Amino acid sequence: MDRIRMASLVFGTAATALGIGFAMQTFVAVMDPSAPAAAAPRVASASVLPLPVGDVVARNDTDMIGAPDLSELRVSETQVAPSCAVSARATTSAQASVMLRVDAPCFPNATVTIHHTGLMFTVLSDDAGHAEVTVPALRERAVFIASVAEGHAAVATTDVPDLAHWTRMAVQWEGEAGLQIHAREFGAEYGDTGHVWAEAPDNPVTGSFLTRLGDGAGLVPRSAEVYSFPRAQGLAGTVALTVETEVTAENCGTDITAEVLDLRGADRLFSRQLDLAMPECAAIGDFLVLNNLMEDLKIATN
Repeated sequence: MDRIRMASLVFGTAATALGIGFAMQTFVAVMDPSAPAAAAPRVASASVLPLPVGDVVARNDTDMIGAPDLSELRVSETQVAPSCAVSARATTSAQASVMLRVDAPCFPNATVTIHHTGLMFTVLSDDAGHAEVTVPALRERAVFIASVAEGHAAVATTDVPDLAHWTRMAVQWEGEAGLQIHAREFGAEYGDTGHVWAEAPDNPVTGSFLTRLGDGAGLVPRSAEVYSFPRAQGLAGTVALTVETEVTAENCGTDITAEVLDLRGADRLFSRQLDLAMPECAAIGDFLVLNNLMEDLKIATN
């Protein structure tokens, strides 16, 4: 049976951001002691060789499966050649999203795990050790950690000033759960223009969209979907939100752990966790609809 728990992420993520900010400032000071202080840029990058765990993540009691666990990053500098440093660059893009570029030249075709404010997913680097992904931001001061399987990581930050104009819902999981967000806007039925999901990820009428994150990389791949709805559109009504999954040969008879992240204001990010026992394999082809995992959006005219 499913079990749902909710916890506020606001204070935990703020502590994480402060911890990472301190680590980045320390790194810049070492590289260029004469550099003058400057205001926080819209685009920032850092190369870490590697960061001590204590400087990166401030631990807290919030229970979230997407929280960065960087204990594997304890690697001494003598073990890594300078040319093998991992670097990351974050650039603010449209729709309150961030273009994240990761370069790990010594780790081609490697699993890269991306962490952002409780969100976590994995991608595969190319033959040159490069990975690139666009991520819907969950904080105005967006902090990203990119770690490779061999235990090296980089941190990048950028400001996303238009995040306050968006409401976001995300679901994330590991393995072959195959979860999907289905948003049916203002009374839309399945298959209508207002039905936003993985196979119809944009609604040109409302400007909402769905982003799929993760490409199945790694022994235990992590994936996520993020639904984004713009505020102040002069619309009123309800967006019905469900999380659904098909029973397949890969997930039947298994236990699924997933997490929902709910952003309905710049400082209101909440987590809800689900533990679900999937039906046995005789049910392959059936669909499970989790109606109560995500709260419907109530849109009021401003």
